[in-house]
Order: sequence, then C-alpha cells, then structure tokens
Amino acid sequence: MRPLRFFDLRDIVITQMNYGSVQRVYIVSEKDIVLPKQLQEMMIVHSPPDEVLSISTSDHMVMLSKPLKLRDRLLDIAQRYT
Repeated sequence: MRPLRFFDLRDIVITQMNYGSVQRVYIVSEKDIVLPKQLQEMMIVHSPPDEVLSISTSDHMVMLSKPLKLRDRLLDIAQRYT
C-alpha cells in the first residue's frame, strides 16, 4: 500500500490575497504527541492566524479528548468572527 493524495498539490496556488483574506484562529492542543506544542508554535509563526487559543489538556484528536471544551472554543470563535 502507498499513500494517495485526495488532490493534486500542483493545482493549488496559495496567495496572500486569497488565503490571507480569510480570518483564521489556531487552537493549540497542549498534550498532542503527534504534533507537539513546539511544532504547532512553528506552524503558527510560519502562517500566523488572527488569534491563537489553546485547550490545555487536549491531545491530537481534540474532538474526542475534549469535545465540550472544543465546542465552547468554536462557539466563541463563531460569535466573534461573524
């Protein structure tokens, strides 16, 4: 078995005009061992969102490890960014 992409990356063009026009919030998963906090912070530096939130006790699958905290964060984001 080999990995298969769902889309061809050569067809995607990311520009500041398009990608940068969408407001973004990053939620840090503090206990993620798949993407450790240091790697998440590096991702944030390379593609800064408008806001950074965190869920201190969540792992990689936030929707399974902390569903209520994730719901609260998403509702807050939706109310403030709409």
